[in-house]
Amino acid sequence: MAINFSETGIDNLNDGVERTKIGPGMRFNIINVKIVPSAKYDHVAHITGAQDGETLEMYTTSKVLVEQAAALLKKYGNEETGKLSDAVSVEVSEKESEKTGLRYMTFA
Repeated sequence: MAINFSETGIDNLNDGVERTKIGPGMRFNIINVKIVPSAKYDHVAHITGAQDGETLEMYTTSKVLVEQAAALLKKYGNEETGKLSDAVSVEVSEKESEKTGLRYMTFA
């Protein structure tokens, strides 16, 4: 007999929030960060931001951005709730690796 997934106690990683993918040129204030495990990308960062009085629900699979978001959460946030003690103003820029020539995104 099979067990229903809902009975396993394992969280459903899709929280039902519609999120916009973070891309180069975006500017916003990060107010909340949640790092979510992903089978495909290792981890995904769910970021709540604010811009011009609007709340933005976003995500990124960029390894660099996920690492930077995790560092912000560790330094300024509550790891249980994801809320940062202070909003952090960021601009997403795209850079090219001198070693590999690959492009990647980073917070500036």
